[in-house]
Amino acid sequence: EVEQMVYTVERFLKNNGTFVTETETTETVKLIGVLKNTLASADKDAIHKAIDELNEFTRPFAERLMDEAIGTAMKGKSIE
Repeated sequence: EVEQMVYTVERFLKNNGTFVTETETTETVKLIGVLKNTLASADKDAIHKAIDELNEFTRPFAERLMDEAIGTAMKGKSIE
């Protein structure tokens, strides 16, 4: 699960860099490093905490991307 999450977040940053600030990118990379290091410790509670911290931090800019995609898809359309 952790490896998949790290891959997904790193891919998101690579493909959607325009949706995140430099500070968000830096902090995300830091949190990924913490998660990888925590995984090596095999401390289940610490791993879950690191996952939660990365999820909470990345959620706002993932939501911004989703809002942008929805806005683009809905441009010029009306909801009936």
